[in-house]
Amino acid sequence: MGERAGHGGVALNVLVLAALLCAAFLVLASCDVSAGVAGSASSAAADGSSSVSHGSSSSSATEQSYVEGQVLLMLNEETTTENLASLKASIDPSGAYVQELEIVSDNTVVLATLKEGVSVTDAVDALADAGCVASAQPNYIYDIAS
Repeated sequence: MGERAGHGGVALNVLVLAALLCAAFLVLASCDVSAGVAGSASSAAADGSSSVSHGSSSSSATEQSYVEGQVLLMLNEETTTENLASLKASIDPSGAYVQELEIVSDNTVVLATLKEGVSVTDAVDALADAGCVASAQPNYIYDIAS
């Protein structure tokens, strides 16, 4: 029984990752394509999204696109989303990054729309440091058709 206790953290991390992926898919599925949000990575250049390369040991790096101006935040378990204004102040105390927050999934995943001119990578770095945020990532565009 003691051996199984060590695997609980791994299972929780897998569940957190699955929740983030589901939330990203739900956000993309509910977005209006005419508003500039792509449904696939292949149309990224035409819709205003950006790309990041995830390095690997091989010479071919995978290019991943994300929605410009949006960051997905996974909140800590003890964080509540009852008051979005208060949550916004906790996530971005300086007010320099977040324009608007929207609850995406089960009150644990929040979509942060960034202020004009704020880079997604800068916002991810800054917002991930907030005490109420478990993790932050760009709002990646996943191409599930390939």
